[in-house]
Amino acid sequence: MAGSAGQQPFLDKPALCSHNGRKGFCDVRILAKRTLVEFWESGHGDAEQPLKAWHALAKAANWSQPNEIKAKFSTASFLANNRVVFNISCNKYRLVVKVVYELKTIYIRFIGSHADYDRIDASTI
Repeated sequence: MAGSAGQQPFLDKPALCSHNGRKGFCDVRILAKRTLVEFWESGHGDAEQPLKAWHALAKAANWSQPNEIKAKFSTASFLANNRVVFNISCNKYRLVVKVVYELKTIYIRFIGSHADYDRIDASTI
């Protein structure tokens, strides 16, 4: 539902709240979970539970800098352009996301095997 003329819809601005003693957005936006669902439904069922667990942890996080991600995911790798690579299913798959810390938004850019990952430029995908 949009506001009056010239205003953004209220959904564009998540409510502020206190999270772990710090002010920030109540929930991190993750775009698009559908990419994860399509991946595990397309023959990678072993990734379903690990991806659901990653999604739940990331959605509840209040990351404002890379070291906060590293504290939770010690094997995460950081690339150019705010890309972060997560190992999924005991390092069988790689998940690449773009983190926009200021907006508390995570964009899912890629999920695939190591061989698939080797064929992409993770810093620009």
